[in-house]
Amino acid sequence: MKSLKFFGVFGIVTLSLSQSASLAQNIPSLTGTWEGIVSGGYRVGDLELTQDESKPKNATGAERRMVIARQEGSGFTGSWGLNGNKESLLGVIRADQKTILMVDDDTNFIGTLLSDDTLEMCVQEHGAAQIAVCVLMKKVQ
Repeated sequence: MKSLKFFGVFGIVTLSLSQSASLAQNIPSLTGTWEGIVSGGYRVGDLELTQDESKPKNATGAERRMVIARQEGSGFTGSWGLNGNKESLLGVIRADQKTILMVDDDTNFIGTLLSDDTLEMCVQEHGAAQIAVCVLMKKVQ
């Protein structure tokens, strides 16, 4: 009976480890340069942080760039911005291998990897500039 319990526990541990290893092997690589255009949303304040605008404006069409410089497993670091206005960001790819969570100093990002080179990234910023937009990004490098 002890041997049956041992093999049952051993089997569960082995299965768990093999599933964990399988998930680790399937983590997509995000390293590189991503560029995109805001596909919808609004902002109060200037996306480039160059002027104070107090009325909500449609942000559709604004360009964005993200560079993922380093990735280790599901975690990564990089920068986000355009025209010299770069902010550092940290992120993680969730276990489903499609959902991406990121943060910078004042912004929360939620992304969905649509393919190996296409990412929908939604941005929520609060503070001096308030932003709720989604950006369709393509990996360009």
